[in-house]
Amino acid sequence: MKLRYFLIATIMITIFSCKKNSSDVPTIKLKSIGPSVVSRSDLFQIDIGFSGLNGSSNDTLIMQKHVLNQNQQGLSTEFSLDSFAIPNFSGTYNGDFQLTFARQVNNYYPLLPDPATAQNDTSIFSFVVVKRSQNSVSDTVHSGIIVILSQ
Repeated sequence: MKLRYFLIATIMITIFSCKKNSSDVPTIKLKSIGPSVVSRSDLFQIDIGFSGLNGSSNDTLIMQKHVLNQNQQGLSTEFSLDSFAIPNFSGTYNGDFQLTFARQVNNYYPLLPDPATAQNDTSIFSFVVVKRSQNSVSDTVHSGIIVILSQ
């Protein structure tokens, strides 16, 4: 099922990228992500810089987690796709997105899923901003290797 979401996102990004007008394309930059080894007690934080957003409705930050483990290939957990609505605002702004995930309940943050098997997840995260109102998509930025410990 999640593979289907990945394929839908890929097709949508491809379609939107064919219609890019350079003045309408937002830009994003991965400023920091970490820790690179995430234990059960850690908070996992992502900081992304952006420019060229104009706060129109339906703008979305899309995050994809790709698990590289051989034993995950073909499972629904191999790719996970999350999207985050960008709040409406007026004007064109530059700024930062900050996403924080917990590994345990009761931290008031969304949960970063545990590995599907007893093996640690070796993952890469990808990010893109979609401006649906102008049919434009930012470039995709990728993290380095992030290891999510199973215990």
